[in-house]
Amino acid sequence: MHAILLFLEYRIYFKNRRIIMKNSYSQKQVAAIYLKYRAGLVHYIQLKINNHYVAEDITQDVFVRLIEYKELLHPDSIHSFVYTIARNLTFDYLRKSYKKREAYQYIYDHIPVSTNESEEKLMADSLVELEQTLLSGMPGQRKRVYQMHRFEERTIPEIADTLQLSKKSVENHLLLGRRRMRAFLKKCM
Repeated sequence: MHAILLFLEYRIYFKNRRIIMKNSYSQKQVAAIYLKYRAGLVHYIQLKINNHYVAEDITQDVFVRLIEYKELLHPDSIHSFVYTIARNLTFDYLRKSYKKREAYQYIYDHIPVSTNESEEKLMADSLVELEQTLLSGMPGQRKRVYQMHRFEERTIPEIADTLQLSKKSVENHLLLGRRRMRAFLKKCM
């Protein structure tokens, strides 16, 4: 009710422009339109933007715009006129929102993230040292399979040919080596 009273004040200020309602009939007419369409407009706008508070703000802007165009009001076209204003203001809001989102995405994609490369390199080196420590404790064949696959980047068939093993044996050695390495690194971290 308080919002209606504020809305119906004799003088309404909008964006540093003073709009003066000329007679009480126009004021009553706009008040009646406000009461009739407000809830429906809030719902209509909220369906488009999924934000109730912003929908209420846009609805208020619709009625301020309606007061600006009160000379164009005609009883037969009020419904269409109100919803056209609402649609246009909603599209303006969405357009600004998408542009803002695109700007944030551009910044996120193109501005380099500050990283401490020396710290990352130190961590990577210490992980490799831990890996080498565990690798030295593995059985001979498993150790060779793991090293060839991990550090020499050889495929399973290449390792099988080099070590004169079946592909299944290489897969099993690799599986057991990775499993042990994973468990060891989890304990360290």
